[in-house]
Amino acid sequence: MNTIPTGPRRPGPPDSTGSPRTGGTRPPPLLPPQAAQASPPPLPGPSKSIAKYAGRAVRTARLALYVLVPLVMLATIAAGVLFVRLRHGPISFDVLVPPLERGINAELSNNSVKIKGAELRIGNDGALEFRLRNISVREADGDVVATAPLAAVNISTAALWRARIVPARIELIDPVINLLFSDEGGLA
Repeated sequence: MNTIPTGPRRPGPPDSTGSPRTGGTRPPPLLPPQAAQASPPPLPGPSKSIAKYAGRAVRTARLALYVLVPLVMLATIAAGVLFVRLRHGPISFDVLVPPLERGINAELSNNSVKIKGAELRIGNDGALEFRLRNISVREADGDVVATAPLAAVNISTAALWRARIVPARIELIDPVINLLFSDEGGLA
């Protein structure tokens, strides 16, 4: 069992200041300078929250500036490159042919449409035009009803919001309509 000596303490070896240690009470510990000073009274709620929200708004505006400005610049450059490319001739969009054929054929009951190609071009009025090349309309048995070297197409924006490419309107340019006659001399 350990015993704790009681009674007066004897002076010990001198400390770093050179004076002998005494067996008296210890001095209170020193507090850091921030803790020793009295804290200022709290600020009223609205001004503190305004400063907090103002700092947050500045950070958000800075982030938006760093993100949006490069995106706007890239979109402007891409639109400029697209316009220059379209000034030199149409851009082929043959990857859109199968969805366009499916969209048109879903709307037709007895006929089907075959499309050779699609392109984006600048029209005579300076607006963008979407055109189909070498379009043919066929009956269910395969007979060609109409053909056209070009067709102007308006894409349905409602269908685009549903991630579908469906034409809203098709206008045949210089169509050739084939009239089929039966063996009896009348229209088939």
